[in-house]
Amino acid sequence: MARLSEDCRALPAESVYHYGTFFDLFGVGEEYKPFPILDGSCPGEGFVRFTAKMLARSELSQAHAESAGELAEELVRGQVSFMLQPGDYLIVA
Repeated sequence: MARLSEDCRALPAESVYHYGTFFDLFGVGEEYKPFPILDGSCPGEGFVRFTAKMLARSELSQAHAESAGELAEELVRGQVSFMLQPGDYLIVA
């Protein structure tokens, strides 16, 4: 999140995003909808609640959609894919 501009972090901190449908839940409180992608904490702290699928399911202003799109691009920047073979170990530190 620290690599995003302050402007790019401001819009995803607004509660305008929707994703998923919840039903038959008891004892967990009300559904948090709409919700923010970012909780507004300083970069490097707080939570990020994001899936690119929410962009199509949320009725967003162009500014909110563009800001979330920048976030999506940043989340996959530097992404590396590889296949593990039987017996391989993956250690993430």
